[in-house]
Amino acid sequence: MVDDPFITNLLYEEEGTGLDFKSEQYRFIGALDDDKSELLKDILAFANAFRRSEAYILVGVAEKPGGKVTVVGVADHLKDADLQQFVNAKTNAPVEFSYAPLQLEGKSIGVIRIPLQERPRYLTNVMESLRRTPYISVAAARPQLQPPMRLRAWERPLKLSQLYRSCTVSSQTSIHARFWVTASSHPVP
Repeated sequence: MVDDPFITNLLYEEEGTGLDFKSEQYRFIGALDDDKSELLKDILAFANAFRRSEAYILVGVAEKPGGKVTVVGVADHLKDADLQQFVNAKTNAPVEFSYAPLQLEGKSIGVIRIPLQERPRYLTNVMESLRRTPYISVAAARPQLQPPMRLRAWERPLKLSQLYRSCTVSSQTSIHARFWVTASSHPVP
């Protein structure tokens, strides 16, 4: 693929429930399943996010809060078929997503597109690294806030209403939350 005007416009947006930037390629080729958990976690978080449009993960793009991101590129690309097989072998139902390389500003980046889909999608084959770290990731739309804030379920169990109250900084602040719960997380009271 060559430069895409839509993806180019995403470079001026901030991370949220529909966009994430990764400066380095995910550990996947030749990696153990536990090393691949970051990729799986990110895809499932976006698949389950409450949003109005497709979500994108741009790999090879470094975030720069308050301004245009920096395109750093990646040396190697992942194969979409390998990703599909890995993710969908571990979930309750197939997750719709795609990975494609794209040339942007003379550099090669990876674009993971996650369309709107039926929820929930969750792990049926829990990976050890994800079992140990259930978390809630909260990303703020304002750069002065410090995203992501990670809460471990066993340190501070929250009801959804409590999470909403804890994230409401002011009526002028937009906060997007991504929730990730594994099968082994403690029940929330």
